[in-house]
This record gives sequence, structure tokens and C-alpha cells, in this order.
Amino acid sequence: MSSKPSRLPFAVRLLNLAGRGLGAAGLQPVKLDAERLLQAARDNTGLDDFGDEDFLAPLALLLDCLHKEADLSLMGRMVARGDLLRTLENRLRLVDLFRQHPEIAEQPIERP
Repeated sequence: MSSKPSRLPFAVRLLNLAGRGLGAAGLQPVKLDAERLLQAARDNTGLDDFGDEDFLAPLALLLDCLHKEADLSLMGRMVARGDLLRTLENRLRLVDLFRQHPEIAEQPIERP
């Protein structure tokens, strides 16, 4: 039994078409750069402490790969930006939670 490849909804195809047109004109409506993402996460949460900066180099590498290798459509860029932003916001919230409740680190973690 063979299946036909699924077709993207019309709205998504239209959005991606618009993205290709903007890209051809040298415009990129969804920016995937670290500083913009970090600032958006700060703005969205009202927090600014990301904790240890050991995540910045891997983030830069991921963003570089998205730019050079992923060939993302406009919808793909929007989804990637949303996922990255949510991850950065969660990092801010977790760092804040551990700062407010350092005793969390002392809680034993038992295997289920």
C-alpha cells in the first residue's frame, strides 16, 4: 500500500511563497539570530539571568546551521524561532526558580 505525500495546507503554501518572494528581494521577515532571540526571551519573561553562558556557543552553532544548511521556508523559520524562544524562556524561568529555591537541588531523584 503506497501513500501519497501529504500536501501542505493552502495558507502554509501561500505563506512560504510570500517568504520566497521576500527572500528573493533580500528581505527576511523572521530573523534567527542569537541576540534577538535572547532579548525576546528577556522581554517575554521579564527575567534576564540565563545562568551559566555555556549554552551560547551551541546556540550560535545551531543558528549557523539553520542559516547555512536547513534551507528553511518561512513557516520553518517561524516554527524554529518559536521553539528556540520557548527554550530560552524556559531556561530563564528555571534559573530564576533555582535562584529562589536552591533547596530544589537537594531533592533526591528516584528512578521510577
